[in-house]
Amino acid sequence: MEQALPAAELNTPEPLAKRIIWIVSGVVFLAVVLLNRVQLPAPAYFDIHIFALVNAVINSAVVLLPVLR
Repeated sequence: MEQALPAAELNTPEPLAKRIIWIVSGVVFLAVVLLNRVQLPAPAYFDIHIFALVNAVINSAVVLLPVLR
């Protein structure tokens, strides 16, 4: 029994899509490596723990949105 696949959301040719994925992946990797070496001082009034909350919200959205779609 072969299941029918859903229609493609984008009509991008596969080689172009692969190239875009590799470029975006490389840019993100380089950004992580470069930003790991940079230490920006946070102002005293700024609560840096807000980043943990933002990360939790993003992770929750990533988990829930495909299920709800």
